Amino acid sequence: MNRFRIATGLAVAFAAVSLGTVAAFATTSHTPNWTTHTQGNKEVVCGIAPVYGTAFDSGVMGNENGLWPGLLCEAEGLRNPHPSQGDPAVTLGQGSAGRAKLIDTSQDEYTSTSSFKRMPSHANWSKDGITCTINPAQVICHNSSGHGFTLSKDHLKLH
Repeated sequence: MNRFRIATGLAVAFAAVSLGTVAAFATTSHTPNWTTHTQGNKEVVCGIAPVYGTAFDSGVMGNENGLWPGLLCEAEGLRNPHPSQGDPAVTLGQGSAGRAKLIDTSQDEYTSTSSFKRMPSHANWSKDGITCTINPAQVICHNSSGHGFTLSKDHLKLH
């Protein structure tokens, strides 16, 4: 019986160390601007931009709705809600007021001038309370309140 306990304990310890090693290699990027490709070689370009949402305002020592750093993503295949008014993009703000929206953008509204980092498949991105998971078929982004979007080949789903 002792051999079984020792063997089981060693197997559990080995699994924990192995999983810890894998987790150590899975990193999350916090770069303000990034780009990736999804299925069908569709380019997705995302970056920090002023977006309506909810965030902590130190001036009033509480959460306030307004324009806060949020995420703006442009992608090939997005349908333009108003074809004559600019390029289609999806935005996601912080917190409970930060719902994903399909918008028109007439110019780049990114707040950072840093270059766009190429994100590989199976990568993660997180900044300002917004997290994205990048995989070959789609980009899934959500905020701390669970609002978000999924971008896949020629398809946008707001959730």
